[in-house]
This record gives sequence, structure tokens and C-alpha cells, in this order.
Amino acid sequence: MSNSGRELYYLDVVKDIMEPDAEKGIYTFRANAQGQVLGCYQHAFVDKTAVYKKVDVEVCRCFDVTAVQTSETFISFSFRFAVAFAATEETYSRPFDGILALGQMNAQSPFSAAETVLTAPSFLASLSSTVDPGGPRRAEMGDRGIILFITLRKLGHSSWVGLNRWPLPGPGQLVQWSDKIQVINDSPTWAVLLESIEVQEYTAGQSDGPDGKHEWRCKQVISFGESTGVKSGIRVSLDTGSALSWLPAKLVRTIRTAVFPTSYNLELDAKKGDASQLQDDDPSYRVPKTFKASGWQVKYTFRGTSGKSVVVLGPADPFLFTANPVDPNEDFYEGLVYTAPNDIFILGQNFFHSMFVCMHNPDPDINHHGRCYVKLSPQYPWDIPKSLLPGDYL
Repeated sequence: MSNSGRELYYLDVVKDIMEPDAEKGIYTFRANAQGQVLGCYQHAFVDKTAVYKKVDVEVCRCFDVTAVQTSETFISFSFRFAVAFAATEETYSRPFDGILALGQMNAQSPFSAAETVLTAPSFLASLSSTVDPGGPRRAEMGDRGIILFITLRKLGHSSWVGLNRWPLPGPGQLVQWSDKIQVINDSPTWAVLLESIEVQEYTAGQSDGPDGKHEWRCKQVISFGESTGVKSGIRVSLDTGSALSWLPAKLVRTIRTAVFPTSYNLELDAKKGDASQLQDDDPSYRVPKTFKASGWQVKYTFRGTSGKSVVVLGPADPFLFTANPVDPNEDFYEGLVYTAPNDIFILGQNFFHSMFVCMHNPDPDINHHGRCYVKLSPQYPWDIPKSLLPGDYL
């Protein structure tokens, strides 16, 4: 499941009417199956997808938080899926049946305006209208429409998604939401403008500090997209479908050479330079465990509404680095931010592991701007026991 992107599904039932095309190296529908599809989409991972017939969907293990006492339940509704029209062998052979996209679109619109397709509600819109037909009304949430609360954990911890209502006791008891971070209008994904990242280190009352007090000090600030002093930023997608974060080379290189300038990182930087690490198996940098993980945090500056900046703090672990869950006895933390290819920037799962994320898709009939926005609140390790749903585990 990905919170970001267009609607894309490959259904197991569709595999029964697909066959290999040796010449193209892909799987396509048999000729006599073409009548079952209703138009085409374009997508990077498949040649085409098509809006398919309605099927019944059941979402299991849900919790109704609107009642006096939270109760476990399930959601059932009909949905018009899109299906793969032609897929690569790799995509076709994947163990899961499909990709569930929860992007900001209210409808599954065609990828090519020249093609005629049956307009169908997006999965998120269908799910929201089933769960909460009137839309959220809680005053602290502001706009009506669709609201997605995402609490994503590292491997071994329970994660959850809340729809239209914060599912835990009053938000102020656990989270303090940031100001609105505007989603870029022309994007089908949850893309925002990131102005800068500052890496901060906790100093333990060093004598040269103000009054010798404990404090967070700036280690390095990396600004993005600045030109002639004009505040700018880079376009970044908030995407749970990406395991890692992909950002500009200057951030990765600054981490290697100025934040954690170990001999390993300096040697790696000399070798890699600005090159993308898309095909790399090794971490983009290493952080020795002699650097205490809780002694580092990240200060993000995003573009908010009306052009003002929104500052959000979050833990460095697990965004910048974390221990390898398979081999936790390694003497270093693994870097989780990589150099992006082709200036396609993503804040992936490691970012979501460090934040409570609230995504708003306002009802344009209520909010005349109808512009999506995001709110963030830091998610520290000690917040996990306080943010579990019934039956969840640590």
C-alpha cells in the first residue's frame, strides 16, 4: 500500500486472461479478453492499465473509534479497480496481487487526456465515503473532506492508518501538529516544497555553550533551490511506497564529509561524489554507534500556506540513520538517505517512521481553495507505547 501516486492495480483474476509476449518481453491480455477492459492508462511499471468492472472489497481488522468504546470491525464496499493491461515479467511475477495507491486524487483519471475512460472514484475517496459519508467534522481538524492519519513504524512494530478522525485520545495529549504544509497543486502525489534540512547535535553542557547548558546545536544546514537570495525549495513527494529517502547529492555529501566525517565516509564520498546510488546495495554512509542516536535530531523547513515557512523537528534515528534490523550487532548505524536520480526527490518510509503524518484533502465545496495540505508531528521512540490501537504490539 502506498499513500502516494496514481491508482494502479494488478488483480490475480486478471492473470488468468494474460499471456506472455516473447517479442516484447511482457505479459499482455489475450486478444479475446480485450472486451473486458474500458480504456487505458499509462504508467512507468506497466504498458497500460484499464478501469475494470466493480468488485466487492473488504478491509479487515479495522477499529471503529467513533463509538464510546473502540471496537474491532471490518469495512465492505464495491470498487471499480484498474488492472494491468501489459506488465513486465518482473511485475507479473511479484508475490503480491497489486499496488493500492492512496494519492490525493478523488477520481481515477486517465493518464492520457486523449483516451476516453470511465471515471471512477479513487480507492481513498471510496473508502472515506463508506466510513464517514458526511466527511470529518471535528473542529480541531478544520476542513471537511478526506483526512488520512498515518502512523508508520519500523520493522517489528505495529503500524496503522486512521481515516477522517484521529483514533487516539485528544491529539494534544500525544501530538502537536505543525502549521499547514501546502501540497503542490499540479501533482497527483502528496508533493511539498522542502526548503532546508538542518542536522542538530545535543551538547551536554559544554563549557563554551551559553551558560554551560544542555542544548541542541546546529551541526550543518543544507538549503535547497536557493538562487540569488530568493527563498525557494525542492519538490519532494511524501511516499510510503519508497523504503528510503532520495534527496539532493549535496545533503548526502554534507552528511558524509561534515556531519559524520569518518574515514569510511570520506573515502566513500571521494568514490561516489554526486553520483546517484540507485543501484547501490551498501548504505549511503555509516554512523558509528559511538555517536549516540538520541543525541541527534533533524530540523525541516517546508513551504506552508501563503508562502511562509513551516519548521518541524524530528528524530535523526530512524530518518537519517538506524540500526540494521537484521544485524543489530553491527558497530555502525546505516544511512537511510540516498542521492536521488534525475532530481526526483522522495521522503520515504524512514521519514514516516520519524513522524506522525496527517494528510488533508479538503472538500472543495467547503474549502473554496480545495488545496491539499499536510501536518506533521515528531514521532519519538518513547511515543510508540502511547500510540497503539487495541490489540497492537510493541
